[in-house]
Amino acid sequence: MVGRSEVPTWYKLCFSEGRGVAAAATAVVVVVVVVVVVVVVVVVRVVVVVVVVEVVVVIVAAATAAVVVVVVVVVVAAAAAEAAI
Repeated sequence: MVGRSEVPTWYKLCFSEGRGVAAAATAVVVVVVVVVVVVVVVVVRVVVVVVVVEVVVVIVAAATAAVVVVVVVVVVAAAAAEAAI
């Protein structure tokens, strides 16, 4: 257990002989890097989700259009066949 007169080793390493500024700067840099990485990961995930949703919407729209075209062709062909009879 650390007594009142004892200085912890971590405190000596960080704050003795002018190391406090370096330790504080390092801590700030680490925090900034972590925040930037988290923001980039979140933005990339959101962009990926948006792109995937847009691709799915385009595929569904194309499939729907294809079905509509097939139905129209079948109806027109049936009407033409009936008119020919």
